[in-house]
Amino acid sequence: MSSSKRIETEQGSSRDETEATPCSTVRERGFRRYKFNYSDNGNIGIQKHDLTPIEQLFRAENLDEVIDPPSVRRAVSLFRNISEWGSRTPKGIVVKSSDRPLQLLSADRDESLCWKQYYRAAEALESLSEGAFTFVNSSKHGKMLVLHEHSETYQRLVSGALSSSSAGATV
Repeated sequence: MSSSKRIETEQGSSRDETEATPCSTVRERGFRRYKFNYSDNGNIGIQKHDLTPIEQLFRAENLDEVIDPPSVRRAVSLFRNISEWGSRTPKGIVVKSSDRPLQLLSADRDESLCWKQYYRAAEALESLSEGAFTFVNSSKHGKMLVLHEHSETYQRLVSGALSSSSAGATV
């Protein structure tokens, strides 16, 4: 059941919605923000509008076709692996420099990365998470990526509602 209606693209041209790419983008704070059209695969209680942009990217199919900047692809990889790479604390899940996030992300993405690329990915994750993640500089542990326990993203990730099987794609 598809309806065809005309939509305007960022470039000013118009096209049929049924021919649209999986997402439309909006520039925000130097990062592209993605809005996806997808169907929930049985995840009762989670609506598309309830998800943060990073969760929508995580659940999207064909990410390599959809995402342009490498830092956003790396941010999705960080998001996908945060519970494995980080430590659970009373504040949530924390990835410290001592957890070797650069080596883990490099291996996951099959890329040779430097710290600056990891920092860009962490900043992109922070920007796309709408406050669920923060990338902070601790005097004791150095730069840390924190998924806050009070966030809905944390609850969905821990409960398995955003498992990789529901994502439908790998990055």
